[in-house]
Amino acid sequence: FPDKIRLFGEYWYDTVDLPLEKKDIVLTENKFLTSKRNKKVSKKNNQILFITQGWVTKKMLIYIQKFIKKTSKYHIVVKLHPSEYEVWQKIYPELVELKENFGIEVVDNFNKSIYDWLIESKYVVGVSSTCLYEALFFDCEVHLLNLPSVEIMSDLIDKKLAKLANNAQELAENIKTKSKGKIDLNYIYFQGGKNNENR
Repeated sequence: FPDKIRLFGEYWYDTVDLPLEKKDIVLTENKFLTSKRNKKVSKKNNQILFITQGWVTKKMLIYIQKFIKKTSKYHIVVKLHPSEYEVWQKIYPELVELKENFGIEVVDNFNKSIYDWLIESKYVVGVSSTCLYEALFFDCEVHLLNLPSVEIMSDLIDKKLAKLANNAQELAENIKTKSKGKIDLNYIYFQGGKNNENR
């Protein structure tokens, strides 16, 4: 194992069991994400971005179906995993129906970067996609669905960086509830300035 390691923020040291002391961690800015975040785009406060993952998409769609029936005030965007782009209309007939009957937007191409969706979306909902960490950096409110693999995101819940929903009703209530304060983005993604490179 290396004597020192670079991480994007202290959060990653606190949540990963590394065989290093804190003095051996060098905080490094993720300049790619920072450049994306600096784009001047206004948040769409009524837009909810659902990020799917192949093995739980069908179960996610049950949440979405029930959520849409509870409220019509949001613009729903379902960002499919790239592996689903070409097959979703065959394997997710319920998503086809949601698009036709409720006008939800289904993203099934590379015309727009995931970061562009994160920049403009107020809320992001998923299970265990790594995009959920990036969503925090783009000032999105992150909501997790209690589905298989969500357990690996337990630290986000424990640190109150994301809210967990056990059903569509809870998801609707969590979204309506205002978040308490701002997340310390520098803790998750170091944004330059003094670091511990020379310690």
